[in-house]
Amino acid sequence: MPRRILVTGCPRSGTGYVAALLRRLGVTCGHADHLNPERLELGVPPWPTELGAEASWYAAAYGESLPAGTVVVHVVRSPAAALSSLWRSRLFRTRSVDRAFLERHAPVLLRGTPVQQTARIWSAWN
Repeated sequence: MPRRILVTGCPRSGTGYVAALLRRLGVTCGHADHLNPERLELGVPPWPTELGAEASWYAAAYGESLPAGTVVVHVVRSPAAALSSLWRSRLFRTRSVDRAFLERHAPVLLRGTPVQQTARIWSAWN
C-alpha cells in the first residue's frame, strides 16, 4: 500500500506553508487540490496514486474516512497568530465557501458575533 501523508489543522494554521516545504523536499503535495469542499461533499475521493501528500484544513472533518495507512500530520499554529490571521481574512464577516464548510461541519461556529465565532474556531477545529 502506498504511503499517503495528510497535513491538516485549523484554517490559517500553516498547511500551505507545510505543503510548500514538502514540495521543496521532492514530495508531490497539493494544497487543498484533492481534498477541498467541492470534492469532499461527495465523500472522501480516492487518493490519486501520483499524490504523495495533501495539505488541507478541510480534511480534518473527514479524518475517520481517510484511506487506511494515511499518515496524518496535524499542524497547530499558536492561537494568537492563527486567530489574528483568521480575523484579517474576514472569514466570519463575509459569506464564502470556507465559511459555509465550517458552519456545516462545526455548528458551534454559527452562534455569536463574528469576533466570538473567530475566537471559537481554533479550539473547535483543532
